[in-house]
Amino acid sequence: MRRHGWNHVCITREGGLNPAQKRSEFAGVPLDVQKQKISDGVRVFREHGIEPAVFFAPSHTFDKNTLTALRECSGIRIISDTIASKPYTQYGFTFIPQQSGVVRKLPFNTITFCYHPNVMQEADFARLEAFLAENVNLFRSFEAKPSTQKRTLYDDLMRTLYHIKWSRR
Repeated sequence: MRRHGWNHVCITREGGLNPAQKRSEFAGVPLDVQKQKISDGVRVFREHGIEPAVFFAPSHTFDKNTLTALRECSGIRIISDTIASKPYTQYGFTFIPQQSGVVRKLPFNTITFCYHPNVMQEADFARLEAFLAENVNLFRSFEAKPSTQKRTLYDDLMRTLYHIKWSRR
């Protein structure tokens, strides 16, 4: 089975709505192509008995066409990929803040983590396991229900600073 995304091949140099990278499998791609990728991906999940509920884009990049494709070709209404202090609703989707690479305690009430086990070292796994064991009481089941929160001015400031930092790399 493929990793997140349809084929995880970045074909544009676009950042889209979440410009964490200047490459994307989705951002800058025509709507009809994105709809096919989403439809094909949902089909593969369903063939394996999985009903996808959350979307996480390769390279953290997607655009409004991606959201349209998700809306028209799936039941997914949750995006696990944003810089924010808490989940918020925009464009008819709930966006869940996400951190990459290294778990750490943050002053936010809900976040997701992104790991790439195929490039992790033993020490990375050990650190993750220790963090999970030490903080097991902070984890909870994720309810796939929409947020009523809007993105705040503080969230916009955090996003701007984050994207300025990463655009200089």
